[in-house]
Amino acid sequence: MPSGMAELKVPGGKLVRAEVRVEGGRMAEVKVTGDFFLYPEEAIFELESSLKGLGLDSDLAQAIELRLSQLGAQLLGASPKDLAEAIKRAVEAAAASLKRAEARRD
Repeated sequence: MPSGMAELKVPGGKLVRAEVRVEGGRMAEVKVTGDFFLYPEEAIFELESSLKGLGLDSDLAQAIELRLSQLGAQLLGASPKDLAEAIKRAVEAAAASLKRAEARRD
């Protein structure tokens, strides 16, 4: 069960950090933090939960936009695309971590 973390500095200087655990080609856990604002604040938990189980090739920006819209939540200082990019980079870091672990076993 590889995991990865990535940070993305978005235009305007805000930071988006994503941590992802991958299992069976899907995101098993997703955590998004940073110095952006999401109102209401508790919407981040609903957003993270909605991303669990998505395939690694999913359109994350669209999934994030849809969930935020369903929640009536407002994202300030970052965009759904920014969050999606940070998550994508965390998934890539998880894949790299898995490859390194496999190389050590060989």
